[in-house]
Amino acid sequence: MLDTLTFDAGSTLTPDYMLMLDSRDITGNISDRLMSMTLTDNRGFEADQLDIELNDADGQVGLPVRGAVLTVYIGWKGFALVCKGKFTVDEVEHRGAPDVVTIRARSADFRGTLNSRREGSWHDTTLGAIVEAIATRNRLEASVAPSLAGIKIPHIDQSQESDAKFLTRLAERNGGEVSVKMGKLLFLKAG
Repeated sequence: MLDTLTFDAGSTLTPDYMLMLDSRDITGNISDRLMSMTLTDNRGFEADQLDIELNDADGQVGLPVRGAVLTVYIGWKGFALVCKGKFTVDEVEHRGAPDVVTIRARSADFRGTLNSRREGSWHDTTLGAIVEAIATRNRLEASVAPSLAGIKIPHIDQSQESDAKFLTRLAERNGGEVSVKMGKLLFLKAG
């Protein structure tokens, strides 16, 4: 966590980024073409979204294929960049004139087992233990706020309910929020 920043008088912060395509740094390939990059960090089980607009006036932009994985790091020049996640390319659109390529990618954390309906009961346990078990069966790493982890759960049923819906219900009942980011199931205090 960043506690303090010290700047010389009159200095300015300049945004910086790095973009990886399937583990290959492509920042230098697109930096002169980048018109905009927007990262939408959604709450809950709505996928985060990365939108990139590139100038393609010369028709030379190589288009990524659907399913390619982009990893984005953002921050400020002169400071360490922060990884904001991996995003799977869903859409590539070319429009013009002037020619612009728009790449839309979404976090891939919400596909598969989190959305499968399940049956189950939990007895004499804690909120932290439930979140840990659900994270494990969905191949995620659990991260539960200490103030929530120890909450006693005498009994609760999961009946024809996906893990995503069940976790959302648990979060609402216990003053928390739940989300998946970068392979982690986050169960945090609301606010």
